[in-house]
Amino acid sequence: MKVYKGIVKTHALYKKILVLVACVILLYIEYNQKQWFYVPLTLILMLSVFHHKEHVVSEEGVDIRYSLLGLKSVNRWTWDQITGVQPDYIQARPHARLTIEKGSVLRSFLFTPEDCQAVIKLAAKMNPNMLIDDYTEEEQEKMQEEFRRRQEQMRAQRAQAKNQRKKR
Repeated sequence: MKVYKGIVKTHALYKKILVLVACVILLYIEYNQKQWFYVPLTLILMLSVFHHKEHVVSEEGVDIRYSLLGLKSVNRWTWDQITGVQPDYIQARPHARLTIEKGSVLRSFLFTPEDCQAVIKLAAKMNPNMLIDDYTEEEQEKMQEEFRRRQEQMRAQRAQAKNQRKKR
């Protein structure tokens, strides 16, 4: 069974250490000034350093896996629940953003362009009834260029109409 893992932004180790040090300093200040309301908030912020998130697409479905201090939870959409898949190769370059729909709820995952195509093929195989927008990167480039060209034409027409009104 092939598993495709999405690209999830992670923070550098030095940033995590800085957050922990800042939280320890805040806890000290809050304790000395007896600001008990802020202590739980700072503790939650400290725990967030140990949070890990993973995007996974497999034959079982689309998962977001969370891990916090060894406690794991999975939020899964099975293939029969998914209603649509749409790639976007332009906005997330050099990666590809894959938007997965379940009714009116959307999830966006980042993949390499090759993995994105493989996930689209897997989605078509697992649920042939779903809407799959399988434009290639070149087709999306052409559509984007056509959109830009139309926008430029509309701007030119508006500027021309504005100049004609000024002449009157």
